[in-house]
Amino acid sequence: MRTKLIATLAAATAGLVALPSASVAQTVPQNVVCNGTLGAITVDNLEVLEGARCTLTGTTVLGSIAVKPLARLTADRIIVRGNVEADGATSVIVRTSNVTGDVMAVQGGVARIVGNTVAGEVIVDGQSGVVVVNNNRVGTGVAGNIGLFANTGGVQVFANRVGGNLQCKDNLPAPTGGRNVVNGNKEDQCMTF
Repeated sequence: MRTKLIATLAAATAGLVALPSASVAQTVPQNVVCNGTLGAITVDNLEVLEGARCTLTGTTVLGSIAVKPLARLTADRIIVRGNVEADGATSVIVRTSNVTGDVMAVQGGVARIVGNTVAGEVIVDGQSGVVVVNNNRVGTGVAGNIGLFANTGGVQVFANRVGGNLQCKDNLPAPTGGRNVVNGNKEDQCMTF
């Protein structure tokens, strides 16, 4: 009888042990300041402070990401329920990610927005480094725009699907691009893209 009871308890416990305890530890609902690397965790909002470097892989942000001056953000396969906003950042790289709000990079260096689904808009304005906006789906469910303005390090804009307009103005040198599917208008320097 005792042997049978031990065998029954062992079988029941084995089922509990098989549950992945790491899944509980992977959810950290809080505001996070990133200076380093974050993996597949969930946070409320994320901030990359001035001069910091932040690498995100598989991270979920329930709010927004703010990237401060001279900071660097590299994000792969992330989910952002709010916006990605960079002001004066040295580099902003967002790849293969899903953003419910907008992606904005202004008055900074390099901006690479590649292979993403962005429900809102993509705005890149006044960047001094190379700007690459390729293979994105922008404006899902709404008429989101891609706006590329006054960038001076060279702009590439290829193979995007845009719910609203594709707008390019005052970029020097002029942007290169093509194969963009735009529901609204292709305007100014992007008229033939």
